[in-house]
Amino acid sequence: MPEAVGRHLVLRGEQEPVRERAFLARLPELPGRRFVLLARDAARRFGPRTVYDALRAVARDEGRTAGAVTEIWLGVEGLAVRPDLVAALARESGLDVLAPIGRLAFASGSAVFACGDVGDRGWWRSAAGAGPEPDRWRFPPRAWEHGMPDGVLTAPEATVSPVMAGVVVRGGGTPPVGSGDLAFHVVGDEHAVRIIVDEPCPAPESVAALLADLPGDRAPVVVALARGAAEPRWLDALQAAAGGSPLVAPAPSLVAADGEVRTVVLGAAQRELFDPFPTTVRVRAGGGQEVVTAAAPPPGWASAGPAAYAPEAPGANGVRAHVVASGLVLTRWPAPPPSRERRFDPTGWTLEIGRPGELVDPVLTRAATGLLDGLTPARRAAAHVRTSGRPLADPEENAEARRSPAPEPLPVSEPVSEPVPVPETAAVPGPALPPSPSPVPTSTSGPGPVTEPVAAATAAPDVPEPDPEPAAPVSEERVPDTALQVVDRDSTAAERTRFAAASGEQFTEALATVNAAMATWPALRGGDEGRAKADLAAVCLYLDGREGTRASVVDDAVRRGREGVVDGHLPCLVSGLRRLPVHRRPVLRQGVEEVGPEQGAPGRLLGEPGFLTASADLDVTVADARYDVLIMPATARRTAELVGGGPVAEAVFPAGSRYRTLGMRTREDALADGELAAPRIALLLRELSPDEDPSTAEELDVRDRVALGRLERALAGRRRTAVRVVSEPAVVARLTRRIPLVGLDDAAAGPRATGRNGSTAAAVADAAR
Repeated sequence: MPEAVGRHLVLRGEQEPVRERAFLARLPELPGRRFVLLARDAARRFGPRTVYDALRAVARDEGRTAGAVTEIWLGVEGLAVRPDLVAALARESGLDVLAPIGRLAFASGSAVFACGDVGDRGWWRSAAGAGPEPDRWRFPPRAWEHGMPDGVLTAPEATVSPVMAGVVVRGGGTPPVGSGDLAFHVVGDEHAVRIIVDEPCPAPESVAALLADLPGDRAPVVVALARGAAEPRWLDALQAAAGGSPLVAPAPSLVAADGEVRTVVLGAAQRELFDPFPTTVRVRAGGGQEVVTAAAPPPGWASAGPAAYAPEAPGANGVRAHVVASGLVLTRWPAPPPSRERRFDPTGWTLEIGRPGELVDPVLTRAATGLLDGLTPARRAAAHVRTSGRPLADPEENAEARRSPAPEPLPVSEPVSEPVPVPETAAVPGPALPPSPSPVPTSTSGPGPVTEPVAAATAAPDVPEPDPEPAAPVSEERVPDTALQVVDRDSTAAERTRFAAASGEQFTEALATVNAAMATWPALRGGDEGRAKADLAAVCLYLDGREGTRASVVDDAVRRGREGVVDGHLPCLVSGLRRLPVHRRPVLRQGVEEVGPEQGAPGRLLGEPGFLTASADLDVTVADARYDVLIMPATARRTAELVGGGPVAEAVFPAGSRYRTLGMRTREDALADGELAAPRIALLLRELSPDEDPSTAEELDVRDRVALGRLERALAGRRRTAVRVVSEPAVVARLTRRIPLVGLDDAAAGPRATGRNGSTAAAVADAAR
């Protein structure tokens, strides 16, 4: 019956204790302490006598370990209701035995919580065979627990509940927090109690009263789970009511589905917005917020102190990114002092380039561009870029900059690993980054002003294009009003069952591909191989299925407002794409119809209600292609790990993707007769992030400029490379279907993308038992 999981034990029944093993594998192992968990199956199958005999045998065995174990925690609900049994186990084993008085609650952060009926300590301890007494609430135990008052804490006009990290406080009249609430699973700290401010947001005075009742050995930390609790006005009122300089975590730390702890700002309906750089701030009288702890450095940067990052690339010449409450200050000067002008904002963060009076030279500019390029889409979308320093506007300064040796230009870096997709926020306001002195060769054509990428200082001279041959007017395809809005979510068990039954023999064939892919790429299992197989099979059939499941049928059905021919295929396809890695390099599509000059107008919006595929290989072309479409993706998923070996490596954009036109580029040099090469014209697009507000402005913002630089470099490389022709009809059809034009109102209704590994709130439901 007992089975070891690391240093812990699970008392199992006949069924495999999969959930219990997974939980205990992440439960911290503490010297001298052993945790024993009764599996659900064993609790149902065995009577109290059998369970007690198993506990007795385990306790005796642990008591013979010659001091290696001094206390044993028995995860059997209600065991301490029989104090005589707990005392007998302690007496026979010679160990301290702890048992719960009531039900157990399990947190996604690998902790076990027990609470009495009136909120008092739920783990009872029997030492040396004495009768058990209330000891604490949590395993692993916290140093601050012994200083906590017994019973239910109260605060005026608020509801207070004990949880893993400390206590949760909500506005009055709301029910206590349970294990199904996100607040229950906020990650705590061994040394300081957390006061988690949850929705509905209570008054600051209520939280201040609670601060006064908690032990003072280590200052409690107020965690802003409710968005209003991170607002400057609320924090100022908290400081005024509590006095001193309270510590505040402006965003909660949560355990994601992949097991990693993330600090993340949540928006409406607890949607993830972005990962903040400041993780704890001290709120000063007068409104200043001093950063106490900061997040790990972004890609391409290293820690340079408790709240500062330094570029890893050479040639940075003393540049530092100082973490302030409002975000980051990029400068060579010391960090600015806390002020009311730099306070935490739950709607976004600010990248401040230079300090007032500081010269913003090309090195600072390139550091800012590289920093933004290395961020996850959610962080980048939430950024407000502000240049506080003095730009290189003086002619003598420009001349001096040209005379001095410039550091080697830094290319826009690719992420070292694929980041987890999460929803993004509004477009980046504020001025664009100052230009860098390292020109990027470009060729431009098409109507309207041409905006150079971030990495260009001066525009390449415009070369007049020859007048194109007269062509028939290009008809615009628009998204039909009947199009289905596909919800981005995981599939349900019922949907997977219906899909497997409806797809029949195709499903069996696809499973062979899925099994081979999982053997090569275990990460595709996503922690639940059974669920993953049906979802990934749906992706296989979308790319290589027969009548009813292939891409053309599915996407045409979505455009007509239907879910498709095969029952359950659409939700499984959506869920399967979420399991695939994100692709963040430029991708290629092509057009076989005539292209009009208006199609290259910056700010033009396109959208696809269905799914959209593109080639991750940039050395391909289809017969009769009139123009290239290069896209900088934000949410596309790579399929090579799943269905490698096809004519092209494809990336698939989720249903409802939207795109902003950045411009059109025309090849200047003529091709020799019969020469196989990429088309002369290329349309450059940037995929909008799921929660990004669309804009039809011709002026490009900082994200547009960063994307444009990467697209132009990819286009230049494509035009230097020999191309190969793709002729498989299904692939050609997927890569050349025209993306419809959308209006500003239609583009505003973008899909909500939650991302499998990044969806912390979704992971809570599985963790709560």
